[in-house]
Amino acid sequence: MGSVFIAIRSLKCNALSTFITSCSIALACGLMMAVYSFKEQARDAFIMQDIGYDAVVGAKSSQLQLVLNSIYHLEQSPGNISWELYKSLKENRMVKNAIPMVVGDNYFGYRLVGTTTEIFTHKENGLPVSKGKIFDGSKNEAVVGAIVAEKTGLKIGDKIKAYHGLIFNPEDMHDNEFEIVGILENTNTPNDRVIWISIDSFYRMDGHVLRGSGESFEAGAQVEIPDEHKEVSAVLVEFRSPLLAQRIAAQINRGDQASAAYPIATVMLDLFDKVGWVHKVLELVSWLIMVVAAATVLVSIYNTMNERRREFAIFRSLGAPRSRLVSIILSQAFILSLLGVLGGFIFYFIILSVAGQIIRAQTGVLLETFKFSHALWFGPVAMIIISLFVAMIPAFKAYRTDVAENLKPTS
Repeated sequence: MGSVFIAIRSLKCNALSTFITSCSIALACGLMMAVYSFKEQARDAFIMQDIGYDAVVGAKSSQLQLVLNSIYHLEQSPGNISWELYKSLKENRMVKNAIPMVVGDNYFGYRLVGTTTEIFTHKENGLPVSKGKIFDGSKNEAVVGAIVAEKTGLKIGDKIKAYHGLIFNPEDMHDNEFEIVGILENTNTPNDRVIWISIDSFYRMDGHVLRGSGESFEAGAQVEIPDEHKEVSAVLVEFRSPLLAQRIAAQINRGDQASAAYPIATVMLDLFDKVGWVHKVLELVSWLIMVVAAATVLVSIYNTMNERRREFAIFRSLGAPRSRLVSIILSQAFILSLLGVLGGFIFYFIILSVAGQIIRAQTGVLLETFKFSHALWFGPVAMIIISLFVAMIPAFKAYRTDVAENLKPTS
């Protein structure tokens, strides 16, 4: 314990150096923990999340584009498929549920998605409405996601007009007006960033042309829309069993009408595997920053060695063993790194909180700041070990302190 007290006294005497060194360690440790925690949570959110559907069926394209467009609302629609294909899936005895979706409009950057009321009423995977009700399929009504309501201030009874395209352009406003009748519960999923309307009202918006039959058809307010003209951007499909799902998905992909993204988790896993090098680079950078921070421990302690040579010589002359001097240096390094890793948790929470807000706003996915991550223990432990390792250099110098040489009169 005597070594610890001496180390603490030395750190107090060099308070500025102690503060700067601890801050550099805190920033490095916090960054490292944030990088690993972000990687784990992002992977869980996009791969392990229970989406509730087995496959996405849409126009011929990459499976990743279908999933990003229909599940995460992040990608352009690859095109449309016929209403007949949707109906065939809906009526297939091997399909438990099939929900159509059409996209192509936005409200200040938030997507409008046309669908059926089943998106809400499906007892297993339905979207929960916290305020108001679900839309009436025969009226111009809308249900907004929690983030949309939070960011835009929309409330029950408000009326909005959509803008053509998925990118907001004030010159592309539609004349049709929609009344907000419901607000979703906060689900911490991409659904929170969507405005949901009925598929019928989507078809009848001015400027929307249906080409399901190969001919252009524009539906008026009171005009009945024949099924042959209808199109959908994608269909969310839930199968009765995995074996049936694989069989149907393979059949669809062999044809030339549509593509089936199945299973959705595997599609997203492929994406993370392809961009995994980005996480590896960030991890490497965080480790290098930790090494640099540990080097500040070395510099901080080493710069005081010349001032402390006489002090160490006096200790030796009073009978202190060489190991005592080593323990003082290592205690000093341990305290510095301990102060740093404690401060690292503060930086970790700040970094993850800021990043979490940005990611939630862009994707709807919420990162949990206080969720346990393995990085929260191995990061601090690694930082302390690295600091003790580099402190062995000044500790070795203290070990070799020459008593006679350093006790000579200075004048």
